[in-house]
Amino acid sequence: GMIDGLDKNYSHYIVRFDRFGSIVAITPGFQFIGPGVEFAGGMIELNGNLVISFGKEDVSSHLAVISKKLVESMLKPL
Repeated sequence: GMIDGLDKNYSHYIVRFDRFGSIVAITPGFQFIGPGVEFAGGMIELNGNLVISFGKEDVSSHLAVISKKLVESMLKPL
């Protein structure tokens, strides 16, 4: 259901798994564009970058390109 007047504010996290499927590291939460509804749809590695497809407010689609080295520096062990 929906609640009128409820502001939705989504955050994304990138996680690292060990060989058993347990999460061993996680980035802080982040947003690609800003507050509101964002949802990631897929991610690939390309030329040392992560390319992430995502939607915004259920009305637009985008691609984010983030340096893999930057993401690795953001990962914090659990």
